[in-house]
Amino acid sequence: MRPILLLTCLLCSFVALSQVHAADALRYHDLVNTAERAFLTERDSSCYPLYDEAFSVHRPFLKDPYIAAQIAFSLRDTARFLGYLQVGFRHGMPLTAVYAAPLLRGAGQRVRELVRKRYTATRASTTVDPVLRDTVCAMCYRSDSIKVRMGRDTAELRRFLLEEMRTRRFLLDSFLIHGRFVNEQVLGISSDIVWHDFLRRTARKDPYAVPGLPAMAMQEELELRLKCPLNIVLHGNCFFQQHRALFEQALRNGTLHPKDFAILEETSVLWYKRPDAEHETCQPPLLRSAYYNIFHGPTDRTYVNTPEGLLEVERNRAAIHLQTFSADQEKHRLEHTEGFAFFFDFVDRPGL
Repeated sequence: MRPILLLTCLLCSFVALSQVHAADALRYHDLVNTAERAFLTERDSSCYPLYDEAFSVHRPFLKDPYIAAQIAFSLRDTARFLGYLQVGFRHGMPLTAVYAAPLLRGAGQRVRELVRKRYTATRASTTVDPVLRDTVCAMCYRSDSIKVRMGRDTAELRRFLLEEMRTRRFLLDSFLIHGRFVNEQVLGISSDIVWHDFLRRTARKDPYAVPGLPAMAMQEELELRLKCPLNIVLHGNCFFQQHRALFEQALRNGTLHPKDFAILEETSVLWYKRPDAEHETCQPPLLRSAYYNIFHGPTDRTYVNTPEGLLEVERNRAAIHLQTFSADQEKHRLEHTEGFAFFFDFVDRPGL
């Protein structure tokens, strides 16, 4: 009887801790979203306390302290600028990512030297499992290697699709069923240094370094995210539909960003292929009247621009703790007019 009671207590404690962690993750997003809107409205330092609280309640997604640093830079607040960069450095942001935003490329030599010194003095507090990182790198390498050379070869296409299915199965069995997703919170962001180190240690050649193939247009780390696992999920015809509840739990647990969740849901509709045209077969997605307006209109089935539709878009975004559509529109404007970089995904890349 006593062991059963002990097990019951442990399970209750685990559930309680999980609920607290999920609440912290959602509060983090709400605080960051409010901080962004405060800056967009007031264009002053009123956003600082909100950012400070957000970064204290949950491990940040790197783009958020980086955006806070840009805001401080735009307000000519060097101390806050360096402080928010330091938050990013502690959680794995490399020095090479600092000037991803056009706004920051105007920094003078004195400020650049201060940034370098702050980076050198900051010890990263984030630890990464090197075996897991190599496992994911190897999966991504195999997928990329096949993709680069397959052309119109149907046999190579089948190999590519099967390889990506194996990776999705790994993500499902090792992470999603436990309420987690493999993103920057687990393995850090993609970077040229990590990728080339993996290639060197495993005696592999860069699949993209072949004659006639354009060089990578930008350094990996300028996107401030872990790219490959999400990309492989995006390529699946049915994977998000089949496991939506697990992705939602990963979002609530803080290992999947709301924007990534929204991208996954919209692409599961926009990129769906009929069963006779794809290796994975599932029923067509049940269409909603509105989604999140991630893919800019006009696009088939996921973008709306009517007053009623936009109200539903805002409700959908609020349900997953994603920034409001109206605020994102203003952020796009500031990217074009002032050189900020607010967006770090394949839909809205930073202005490079």
